[in-house]
Formats: sequence, structure tokens, C-alpha cells
Amino acid sequence: SINLPLGLETIGDSAFESSSIKSVTIPSSVISLGERAFRSNDYLETVYINADLYFINKEAFAYTKIKKIDIPDSVLEIKESAFSGCRFLIDVKLPKNLKIVGNYAFSVVPFKSLILPEGLLSIGERCFSSIENTSIYIPSSVIKIGHDAFISSVSCLEEIIVDDNNEYYKSIDGNLYSKDGKELFYYCLSNKRDSFVIPEGVEIVHRSIFSYFDKSNIKNLYIPDTVKYMGHQVFYKEVTIYLENEEIPSQWDIIEGYEGSNYGSPYEYIEVTFIYDYDFSLIKNGE
Repeated sequence: SINLPLGLETIGDSAFESSSIKSVTIPSSVISLGERAFRSNDYLETVYINADLYFINKEAFAYTKIKKIDIPDSVLEIKESAFSGCRFLIDVKLPKNLKIVGNYAFSVVPFKSLILPEGLLSIGERCFSSIENTSIYIPSSVIKIGHDAFISSVSCLEEIIVDDNNEYYKSIDGNLYSKDGKELFYYCLSNKRDSFVIPEGVEIVHRSIFSYFDKSNIKNLYIPDTVKYMGHQVFYKEVTIYLENEEIPSQWDIIEGYEGSNYGSPYEYIEVTFIYDYDFSLIKNGE
């Protein structure tokens, strides 16, 4: 264990990276915590932060064995991969003044209960990719949610709830859409449906949202003719797709700047059965 001396102001980049510290107390005098400060410390289990930091730096505690962390309310930003790979971290208190959670900030962290504070503005890519919540509440303040923010092969999510006053996102049947309903960002894989009808009016289905189909009961997916773009790697499990169109739209494999890349089409890696020119009046969601 180590108690850093009161009066210390800066913990430099990689200061204790790959060390053998089991417990550390960061004193109130510290104003700067460097990148990778405690990264890859295989023994570190306990961290006490008494300092009024404004941010937790990149990979500061990544790949440690921390089990619990109480992040000070002074922290406004948790930067990229700050706690990434902390597989034993199940108890996290996010600061009430938090504004930004960076990409991969808590990737592979098995949250038992994730509560996002009101005032939060931005949620990074794959930053909460192993949470064990069955539901998540998105505050009214959130203006950006990164790709695959909640996607995981161990996802337990059954619904996403969005505050009615949020101006950028909304929830329909527990799934995450843009406020205008034109973009489908996230499908909750752990719900009980064996079929899913993408609502009329959706134009963009973002990448990877059905990537872990093996975690769901989905066997049939119904896609209206309003869908113009499909992100790459949308599907990873055999599924029957019912199209209102008479053919597959050519734009389905060029969403989000991936045109001409090796990612290919959204259904490249699996066998998909297509039913064309389907009459959508014959089906109802969940039936």
C-alpha cells in the first residue's frame, strides 16, 4: 500500500504503471493525474481519491484489479479507456457533475448498477460495454451517444429509457432512436421478442446493433422501405429478413464512411434469407 504525501500536486504519466501496489490513496493536494498513471497494475485493488480532480486521464487505472471506485464530484470528464479492462470493478459511483465519458472509458467493466447523472452530455463509443443492468436511463442532458456504447456479448439490457425532455434521443419499445425517429441506434438484445419490426420512418440502422444476435431470440427481422442505409456488421447470426422493397437497397453497405472498405456489407459474414416485397400490414411487432 502507498499513501502519497500531502502536498504532492502531480502524478506523472505512467508513474506507477505495471507496479505492484495493492492500495493507493491520492491526497487532496493532487491537481493532475497523468495518463496511464496506474495502468496494468496487476495487484491494485483499492483506490481512494481525495483530490478534487477535474478529469480522470486516459488509461489512468486501465487493466487493474480495482473492485470499487468513488469518483469525486469535481470530475467533469472521464477520458478514453480510463478504467478499461477492469474486470473486477463492479461498484462505481459516477460524479454528479460529470459531463463527458470518453471512448472505452469503462469497457469490459461489469457494472452491477449504472446510474448516469443528470447533466451528462456525451457518452463515448463502447464505454459501457459490459454492464449488467437490465435497463438504462438516459438523462435529458445527453446530446451524444457513441457507437456501440452499450453493446456487448454479455449484455443484459432489456430496455433503454430516455427522458422525455431529451432533445436528441427517444426510446420506442425500449430501443434507442434519434428524436425524429429516423435513426435506430441500439436494439436491446436481451428482450424476449422473437421478431422485430423496424418502425416505418427509420432511414438509418447503425452499425453492429444486432451483432450479438446469439444473445437474443430474434429469428425474423422486418425492414420497411424507408430504411436507406444499413451499417456494417449489423448481423452475426442467421436470420430471415422481410423487405418491403423489391430488392436490397444499394446503399446498405456504405453507411458512416465505410464505402469501399474491407468491412463489406452488413450481412457479409452470415447466411441471410431474404423475403422481398413483403406486405407489412400482415405483421405486428413481437408476433
